[in-house]
Amino acid sequence: MGSGTETGTDTLGDRIVRRSRGQPADSSTTDTSVEPHTDRQRRSVPMKPQRKPSSRVVSPARHTEARAQRILAQLKDAATSPVQPTGPSHESPTGVKRSPAYNAMVRQLRPMKQRVGYLQQQVLTLRESRATALKSVDELKEANTQLQTDLNHANQRLRVSKQSIQKLTNDLDKLQQEKKEMENKLTQKMDNFPETGRAEHDFKVLESRLKSCSTELSRQNNVVRQLKQENEQLTDQMKLLQDKTSMYEQLTDQMKLLQDKVSRAERDSSQKRSLLEDQRSRVKQALETAKADADSLEQLETRTKLLQDANDKQKIQIDSYKKRLGAVTREKRDYEERFLKLTADIEKKNKLLLESQSRRQEAETSLVTMETLATQQMKSLARESEDALETAKDKLREIHEILQAYQRFVRVCDPTIVYMYTRYCRPTNTLSAYVTPP
Repeated sequence: MGSGTETGTDTLGDRIVRRSRGQPADSSTTDTSVEPHTDRQRRSVPMKPQRKPSSRVVSPARHTEARAQRILAQLKDAATSPVQPTGPSHESPTGVKRSPAYNAMVRQLRPMKQRVGYLQQQVLTLRESRATALKSVDELKEANTQLQTDLNHANQRLRVSKQSIQKLTNDLDKLQQEKKEMENKLTQKMDNFPETGRAEHDFKVLESRLKSCSTELSRQNNVVRQLKQENEQLTDQMKLLQDKTSMYEQLTDQMKLLQDKVSRAERDSSQKRSLLEDQRSRVKQALETAKADADSLEQLETRTKLLQDANDKQKIQIDSYKKRLGAVTREKRDYEERFLKLTADIEKKNKLLLESQSRRQEAETSLVTMETLATQQMKSLARESEDALETAKDKLREIHEILQAYQRFVRVCDPTIVYMYTRYCRPTNTLSAYVTPP
């Protein structure tokens, strides 16, 4: 770019010198380094309207210097601005055609302008893709949150169903335990039934013993009566045999023996009476226990009936619980299938999220690189344009000095030469309007 601008400015200086000398401009030596800047200036910055000429005469050097400074300031503003102006193109208010140097600069700046427009389009497309990626990420996040809420609801329903299943299983276990306990009690009570039969057998045995004891008592009473009768007889004999002392001693011995027997018989009778009383009390207790057992048997029968009814009801409840369990297990399977589907959907959405995030990161990195490249290119373009303008300024200063010397020389010369100078100086004035003197 630097060599192109130098050659362009050299050809522009040659053309100005030839125009001032009266030679025709070479079409092959047109400069292509100034056209884009001037075209941009023509589009972006409207030129000020030309003031009416005042009565006093202004020197052409000052006029050309002011015009050149104005145009260079406008060109600087246009060259450093990266945004393409959208306003209509403004023509020069003077109505004079642009010079070939101006057109060459416009042509040179056109590819740079096209490149900047292309970079701006790329930046806009990248921004749009970034916005779409952000929107898709937000939509995926919303869908993820909705799926997570659905998952939480499904988990809560699963927990509730599990709790209900646990409660039902616990109730079933309790009912089965109660049933086993009732069956054990029934078996124990059924085992106790033969014990009541044994009590009746013992009762009969005791009654037989009572009867035997009563017969023995009656016999003992008869014996006692007989002994009393014998004692009375003996007393009669004692009275009769008072005289007989030997017989009396024998009788006294017999009496002692009989008294011992009577005391023993009385002791036996008292013991037997106590035994009879004990047996009677035992019989009463056995009767009372038999009545209590009969009452308990009736109560047990009523309880067994109630337990059978409760067992039937519990069987019906167990059947209903089994049906409920089947329904709950079906619901559980449905929930598990839904859970698996939701987890698969969430995994897919997570994969899509990761892919979109990676794409977003790639887009951001590409955006950053494109922005840095665009800024670097714009800076390089601005620097190159400024360098070209500075070189053009230097060369134009030299040309302006040559022109001033030439004008002095022409003023000294013949009036015909002055006339020719004024005739050929008009195009040079139009060119110097775009150039700033030092």
